[in-house]
Amino acid sequence: MRSIAVLAILLGHGGFGTFAGGDTAIAVFFVIAGYFATQTLVLSGGSFSIGEFYDRRARRMLPTLIVATTATLVAGSLLLAPDEIYGLFRQALASVALVSNMVVPGDSGTDPLLHTWSLSMAGQFFLTLPLAVLLLRRAGRRMTVAIVVVATAASFALGMTDTAAMGAVPLHHRLWQFGAGALVALVPFDPPRRPIAGILAALGLAAVLVPVLAAGPDVSLSGMGAVPTVLGTALVIWANRRETPARALLESSPVVFLGVISYSLYIWHWPMLIFARRLWGEFGVWGALVWLAATVVVAIVSWYFVEQPFRYRTGPIRSRVAVFAASLAGFASAAALAATVASGGIVAVSSGVSAAYAYAYDAGR
Repeated sequence: MRSIAVLAILLGHGGFGTFAGGDTAIAVFFVIAGYFATQTLVLSGGSFSIGEFYDRRARRMLPTLIVATTATLVAGSLLLAPDEIYGLFRQALASVALVSNMVVPGDSGTDPLLHTWSLSMAGQFFLTLPLAVLLLRRAGRRMTVAIVVVATAASFALGMTDTAAMGAVPLHHRLWQFGAGALVALVPFDPPRRPIAGILAALGLAAVLVPVLAAGPDVSLSGMGAVPTVLGTALVIWANRRETPARALLESSPVVFLGVISYSLYIWHWPMLIFARRLWGEFGVWGALVWLAATVVVAIVSWYFVEQPFRYRTGPIRSRVAVFAASLAGFASAAALAATVASGGIVAVSSGVSAAYAYAYDAGR
């Protein structure tokens, strides 16, 4: 499901009109996160380690996020005007601190780190879930399910008040999407046998794909606009406990690989798109295909040299402290560069570079 979600998002952001509702697929990631995190913690029989859970989540999320944010800061320091760099600097700090969903974004067409709001929301969920599990550790399965249902319903009601497609939105407005995944993990009964399970999985996939193809770019991601995607994803996960054609498709090698690199794809695609448009303006289908291919290449490199070594502690640097220290040092250096530019230390150089690109952009219009 991650592969379908990230492909829909990339095609939607890339300007492929058929996929204008690609942002609805972000909910797929939230449902999946709720499902697997709940499986890891709640269904472990009380043997889970909160420290180990946090460690795994940190090694999964932070290294690639820090590297991509650092690269974005460096590129932004060269390509953006000083006032834009200030906004980028603020957004970079918020993204690394996993609070960018609480920062009111700038122009969605020029903010290279706008997309990190969803990563921050996932990070906040991962931070709070173990605490909730501790509070519920003496509750039985039925009581736990009842509490999750109530929390999910309350979050959905709050999400209905958020009509903005993008904005500063707290976790509890979209917690219901994680809750849907958690409920699938807690469901004590299996789906019907084939072919009913196959039909249910196909219906779930359709519920995910129809909004991608039919919804507009301004659809609400927290209210009713996300309901088909959330229910469809939950249905696919549940039905695919059986052997189904949808499961066979999702477990095929190309689809699995796309899902494996989906995190790197998502992190890198948006800043690369924003800077490409900064350099060359709006581009057509061929330009979008070049951007898409470049994003895939960068994501594979990032997955191989950053995500995998940090996640599984392979390569020459295996110490947790060493790898995070190296990442944070690089981010701090880039942040210092951005702060210097934004404060006017090398405004003349930055303005000259930005003016040159602005001239090239205007000339190409």
